[in-house]
Amino acid sequence: MTNVISCWRWWAVLGIVSLVSERIPQLAGRAVLIVSTLLAIVEIGRVGLAGSTTKTVVAIVAAAAFMPLHLWHLSYGVRGERPPHSGPTLAVIAVINLVALVVIGVPWSFMLAVLATSALVVLPMPWSLAALAACVLAPLVVTWAEPGGDVGTSASAAYLMYAVLFRAAIQFAIVWLVAATHQLAASRTALAADAVLEERARLQRDVRASLERHLAGLREASRRARAALGTRGVAQPLVALDGVIAQANQALGDLRAIVADTRASRTESSADSTATALVRSVRAGRSPIGRGLVTRHAWWILAGVHAVVLLFPLLMAVGALGLDPANHPFLAALAWLVSVALLLPASLAVARGRRPSYPLARVVALAILSFGLLGTFGVEWETAAWMPAIAALLCLPAPTGVPVAVTGLLGLVTYDALSWPSPPSTYTLVWSIAYMLTVSALAVAGVWASARLLSIVVDLEAARDTLAAHAARSERRRLSRDLHDVLGQSLTAISLKGDLARRLIGADRPAAGREIDELEAVAHSLAAEIEAVARNEREVAFATEADAAVDLLRLAGVDVAVDLQLEGIPPDASAVLGWAIREGATNILRHADARRCSIHADRQDGLIWLELVNDGAGSRRRDGTGLRNLADRLAELDGSAAGTPMGGGRFRLRIEVPA
Repeated sequence: MTNVISCWRWWAVLGIVSLVSERIPQLAGRAVLIVSTLLAIVEIGRVGLAGSTTKTVVAIVAAAAFMPLHLWHLSYGVRGERPPHSGPTLAVIAVINLVALVVIGVPWSFMLAVLATSALVVLPMPWSLAALAACVLAPLVVTWAEPGGDVGTSASAAYLMYAVLFRAAIQFAIVWLVAATHQLAASRTALAADAVLEERARLQRDVRASLERHLAGLREASRRARAALGTRGVAQPLVALDGVIAQANQALGDLRAIVADTRASRTESSADSTATALVRSVRAGRSPIGRGLVTRHAWWILAGVHAVVLLFPLLMAVGALGLDPANHPFLAALAWLVSVALLLPASLAVARGRRPSYPLARVVALAILSFGLLGTFGVEWETAAWMPAIAALLCLPAPTGVPVAVTGLLGLVTYDALSWPSPPSTYTLVWSIAYMLTVSALAVAGVWASARLLSIVVDLEAARDTLAAHAARSERRRLSRDLHDVLGQSLTAISLKGDLARRLIGADRPAAGREIDELEAVAHSLAAEIEAVARNEREVAFATEADAAVDLLRLAGVDVAVDLQLEGIPPDASAVLGWAIREGATNILRHADARRCSIHADRQDGLIWLELVNDGAGSRRRDGTGLRNLADRLAELDGSAAGTPMGGGRFRLRIEVPA
């Protein structure tokens, strides 16, 4: 049951990552490009309000020249990448904007937000902030040089400066958040691979440190045994061989302790710490927009967007942007405070991945405060209508929230169109509606995206760390399994060869010498075995492992009958059957006093099966790490292993894998 729950949670994490990495960031990225294009179009329309054909043509030509470059920057930015040749293209955008600003004057000031956004995407800190500050301050210089400039309203330099900051901050925030989701999702595979490599190197160091003394002792003991074989008598060679056997058994005991420790519960904390270190290292050296793949940076983005958008209705109501204040500005400020108090908890709840409390009541209350007070405070209060639209997106399900938000924005546009003191021209009315819709959509989408995408960034960061930790834990399990199976058989072979050489000392010294030579070769190969296992470079094949297993059993004096009818089996099946016959042979030597053993393998009914039957069972326990490792390997191929006592001291191990 625990495994089922664990698998369900694992697939749930992958499902979140898959959904988030594909659908929502993709839509948000496209929305940024569309809104940027619409803003450019309405600003060209603003220039047309002045009635100068020359300036309108300059605006059209300038926008047609630099907007493709700007959109190109954004298309790379939403992926967290820096576009190639971004320096020269940003310079082109800057030159074209400055020329248009000189020719057109104040009405072009709003388009400086394009230059500021591209600079934030392309330039590293602190140059990007310097470029933003220059773009925000530029309207002050322009209005000072052209005091009679007309922007279609009575806007002051403060209004122009805030408008540039407003547009650049929201667009960059959405680009950054979309880039964060893309990069976090894309980095999960790379982080998992890095976690494996890091864990592999660390475990290799740990295993070497633990077994190095035993390896050196084995090599030295085997050399002493070989030298003692040249002396007269048997006492000195026997003592030397006893040292080899004792050293091999001690190494085998320490190996089992290492394997048990690797599989123990503290594996998770070790793997998690590895994943955390990897996450920190990957965050360095990103593109300017991709350096902030940290949750706290996303919180700063959320705070900045909320401040820029939510402060705008207040500044308009109290006349802080150079425009006329609303009627009863003190009461308007008080209504604004109540509106923010209703909206912020909902936004923070969504950012934390929770559903806001009293969602419908919040939307209704904000709608009453914004639309209900328009008649009291006047047109300067109209941007307060952004708040119920934002709340609708945050609090209500999408099928309901989107229509409610759209209805609210349409109501705002309708009020704006009806609030003109005298009937405007058709051109002015159409432009005013398009402008209000575009800017309102940018404001509402910016606040919603900063909250919604932040929760996605948090989920993705947790999912990425989980994936890296899972990869590290899997690597620890693989290494412990391979160490147990590979080194366990090698150390068992050393003990068997030492024991055989010990028995041959008095009867056949040349044969004893050959056994000691083979023993020494196995001891020397152990370091290379550890290296191959740690790097996952050891290839296992059934035919090779079957020959080695039969030789090892016969070396121990077991009479082996072999009938293997397997040829041309798939590599993955060959590998797992190779591990199976290796583990089966080792277990026969460790856990039974076998004299006879039969090994059969064949194909039947879509299955490849391997069967080892031995006598002498029952005197030693059979349960251990080896069979658990074998079950793990077989599970990867939907195979199975079953150990069955057969009576009379006989035991059968049967392994099946799909053909």
